Amino acid sequence: MTMKIKAKLAVLSAIAIVSVSPLAVAEEPAVVKSEAPMAAQETAAAKDAAPAPVVKKVTVEGNTSVKLEKILGKISAKTGEPLSKERVKTDIQSVYAVNDDYPFMDVQAETRDFEGGVELVFKVKERPVVGEIVFKGNDEYSDKTLLEEAKIKEGEVYSSYKAAIAVEKMKQYYIGKGYNLIKIEYKTGAKGNTVNLEFNVTEGAKMHVEKITINGNRAFPEKKIKKEMETEESSFFASGKFSAETLDKDVKKITTLYKEEGYMNAKASSKTTQDEKEGKIYVQLDVEEGGQFTVGDISVEVKNPEIYA
Repeated sequence: MTMKIKAKLAVLSAIAIVSVSPLAVAEEPAVVKSEAPMAAQETAAAKDAAPAPVVKKVTVEGNTSVKLEKILGKISAKTGEPLSKERVKTDIQSVYAVNDDYPFMDVQAETRDFEGGVELVFKVKERPVVGEIVFKGNDEYSDKTLLEEAKIKEGEVYSSYKAAIAVEKMKQYYIGKGYNLIKIEYKTGAKGNTVNLEFNVTEGAKMHVEKITINGNRAFPEKKIKKEMETEESSFFASGKFSAETLDKDVKKITTLYKEEGYMNAKASSKTTQDEKEGKIYVQLDVEEGGQFTVGDISVEVKNPEIYA
C-alpha cells in the first residue's frame, strides 16, 4: 500500500510540473511582443527629433516679367535658418500675390542638396502679359486718350476679360461724346509670353436728338413732360446728346409724374429711330394715362363724445 501511494504522488508531482511549464512559456513571448512596438516608437521618435536641414540658398526660377527682387521680398525663408514646411507653404501663397493682378498661374517649391544644407527653389509659371497696344480707325480721339479711357497698359497681366472691359469703357466714352453708332473690336497676337492687342474702331457719325414726340398725353401738356426729361432736343442751348440709359430714367420720371397726380395705372414707354447718314435720332414717347383716382369727402362720426371731453 505504501509503495502504491508513493507512486501516485510521484505521478501527481510530474503532472503539476508539466502544467506549469506552458504558462511560463506563454508569459515569455508576451514580454517580447510588448517590447517590439516600444522599440519602433523609439526609432520613429529619433527620426522626428532629427534637426531640419539648414537653408543655405534661396532662389527663384521661371520669372521673366516680374522682378526677382520683388519675388524675394515676399519670401520669409532666410539663409542660415532651419527649413520649415509651414513657412514654405506660407511663402508660396505670398509669391502668388506678389502683385494685385496675381501674375503667376503656378508656384511650387523644392529643395536641393547644397553645401551641407539645402537650396530652397521657388519655381514660378507666369501668366501672359500685355505687349504692344495699337489703335486703328480712331479719327476723333487720339491713341493716348483712348488708352487712358481703356484702363489697360503694357506689361500688366493679360486676360480676355480685361480686353473686353477695355472695349466697353472706350465705347461708353464715345457714346458720351455723341457717337452712338460706335463699334470697337479687338484682336490679339501672341509672342512668347506677351499678347499684343489691336483695337479696331468704327466711329460712325456723331448723333444728336433731332426731335422728341409725345403721344397719348391729355392730362399734361408736352412742354411739362419735356421739362421732366433730361433728354433734350438739339438746339443752340442744348447739345441734344443721346443716352439710352438716360432715356430709360426719363420714362420712369414721366410715369412717376402721372402717379403723383392720381393716375395710378399710368404707363410710359419709348422707342427711337436713327438717321445714320444725317446723324439724327428721333425719340417717341407713348403715354397710357388710365383713369385718375381722387379722394372723396371724409366724414367722421363720434358715437361716444364723452371720451373727447
